[in-house]
Amino acid sequence: MEMEGQKAHNFHARPLPVSILTGVAGVPEKRVVSPTTFQPFKLLADERMTIKAERRKQKLKEEENGWLKATTFKARPNTVTYKEPFRPQRRENHASPMNQDQLKGSREALKAVMKQERIWEQEQMEKGAVAKLRREQVHRAQRIRCYKPLKPKAEIPVTIPQSPQFSHKSFFGNRF
Repeated sequence: MEMEGQKAHNFHARPLPVSILTGVAGVPEKRVVSPTTFQPFKLLADERMTIKAERRKQKLKEEENGWLKATTFKARPNTVTYKEPFRPQRRENHASPMNQDQLKGSREALKAVMKQERIWEQEQMEKGAVAKLRREQVHRAQRIRCYKPLKPKAEIPVTIPQSPQFSHKSFFGNRF
């Protein structure tokens, strides 16, 4: 572009001084970013559904194995044919009728002693309860309470009742 008598200014870059480039290995290579690659969608809902389906299959297999174990019959070995039959053993030191009468008498005496002990314990509990009630119900005199003397108020005239005048303008102001 030339104007009348003038030339357009052309830009010329100056080269870098050699002293700056001596210690530098060079400018790093430009990384080329590969274009976007297509991948199938991986939705969380799909992953959850597959996990649930796997769990369901595994649970069904476990239930099936449980049913198979429950339905299989396992018989115990036959022990009745080679065991001796049950025979009650006789006890020789069995109490004689005379000893039984003594035991019966001692039992009755023990029962009577225990009954008397229960009655005595019950009486003691009742006595303790009565004593406790008496202690709690002792009358204690209360002092006479002294209050400040009341002074009659001065005679004030009684208020004369009047119905309010809601429709009056001064009550509502200038709102309406």
